[in-house]
Amino acid sequence: MTKIGDEVPNCRFHLVGVDKGKQISKPYFRYYPVSYHDELMLAYNSNCIIEILKAGQNGISLRTCEAIVFNKKLVTNNQAVKQLPYYNPNYSNIKGE
Repeated sequence: MTKIGDEVPNCRFHLVGVDKGKQISKPYFRYYPVSYHDELMLAYNSNCIIEILKAGQNGISLRTCEAIVFNKKLVTNNQAVKQLPYYNPNYSNIKGE
């Protein structure tokens, strides 16, 4: 089975709220906090933004807005994205359907 970090060598995941005991040591995982300014710069310089909402979370997130403003592809589990007037299936991949 191919892992996404092995398949796409330039991808990085900035993960927050992961207990030290559950962190996996991989070169594409980052567990340190990122300022919002730095996060915006990372999003701007990326090809794709991945958003994973917690169970019960509803509505549009900042990641969705950033993907739209920066004209980036969005991979998300947020079903609400399909209801947006500017939804384009060519730029969004909605998981969990």
